[in-house]
Amino acid sequence: MLIVWGFRVFDSSGEVFSPGVAASFLVLCGFGVIHAMAHLDSTVVTQLYKMVGGLRPPADKGPLIGEYEGPLLLSSPENHLDASPNTEALAAAAIEEYKQSAAAAAATAAAAAAAAADSFSVLLRLLSNAAEHPHDERYKRIKLDNPRVKAAISNHPPLLRLLRLAGFTGGPGAPELLLAPDASMARLQVCLDLVKQQQQQQQQQQQQQEGEQQQEEQQQEQEQRQEQQQQDELQQQQEQQQQQQQQQQEQHQQEQEQQEQQQQQQQEEEQQQQLQKQQQQQQQQQQGTDECLQHQREEMHQQLQQQQQREQQQQQQQQQQEQQQQQEQQQQLEQQQLLQQQQEDQQQQQQQQQLQKQRQPLDSLAAANSSSSSSSSSSSSSSKLQHQYML
Repeated sequence: MLIVWGFRVFDSSGEVFSPGVAASFLVLCGFGVIHAMAHLDSTVVTQLYKMVGGLRPPADKGPLIGEYEGPLLLSSPENHLDASPNTEALAAAAIEEYKQSAAAAAATAAAAAAAAADSFSVLLRLLSNAAEHPHDERYKRIKLDNPRVKAAISNHPPLLRLLRLAGFTGGPGAPELLLAPDASMARLQVCLDLVKQQQQQQQQQQQQQEGEQQQEEQQQEQEQRQEQQQQDELQQQQEQQQQQQQQQQEQHQQEQEQQEQQQQQQQEEEQQQQLQKQQQQQQQQQQGTDECLQHQREEMHQQLQQQQQREQQQQQQQQQQEQQQQQEQQQQLEQQQLLQQQQEDQQQQQQQQQLQKQRQPLDSLAAANSSSSSSSSSSSSSSKLQHQYML
């Protein structure tokens, strides 16, 4: 902190409270201020003040007091009450520094953009109110402890530096900033224009981001549609394959049926041929002797009998199989019944054993009671016999 005659020209953060007031104090201080600035040439305060257009110290430190015979003050080519290119550069640097700090503090780019948009909207409203109503005391005062202002501006040193560049004054611990009476409206307008440009850029970026998001969403929708189309095509292909398989199966079944019909027709034809042969043979036999006819009839009869026997054998085999199945089922049922009976007998035996165990103490008690009663009855009977004997 630089203090000149009890007045604080720079605060602890290196900010100029009021450019005009600071310049006037520095002019009054003369060579002592130049000497102090020469020692602070490497500090942020001196560099910023040089950019604003304040007193410029010489390239070298120069002689001490009493050793220099030339003029003690250096002229400044710029007026602190007017806008200068350095004001725009400093304001742009403050905005860029804030953007970098907001991007570093935010978790995502979207969150950083939202925070920056909120801060620039509040800053734009404050600067525009001060520019439109320069004589209204309500708009010349910024309360830093306001929750909205605190979140958007007070917690960000680059934005506070931007307000001081615009003409607002106030210490680091002050609860509010005041627009200096000699503040330059041109510098205020430069800061306001930069904030407007920044807000427009952010709006354009947001629009671009929204457009990119829309494009991404459209691409995703197109990809989803393509995937859905591919799935539909796959389903159609699968359905076509299934239909083809069904058609092939139906064709195969039809071919099998046709083959079976052909076989049946062949069998019928063979049977007809056999019948025809038999008829021919019969005719031949009829034409021949009766013995041949009888012999043929016997053969036919034998064949029929053989067929009947075969059929009977098949029936018997089927009956035997059915009987065996029934017997097996009966055996299984009988085994199940036997098992159930055995289980029931075991349960009954267990119950009887439990009852016997429970009755043993009762039987012992009953035996004891019966023995006592028998002893008493025997004693009474013996007494009766003695009495009769005495009589």
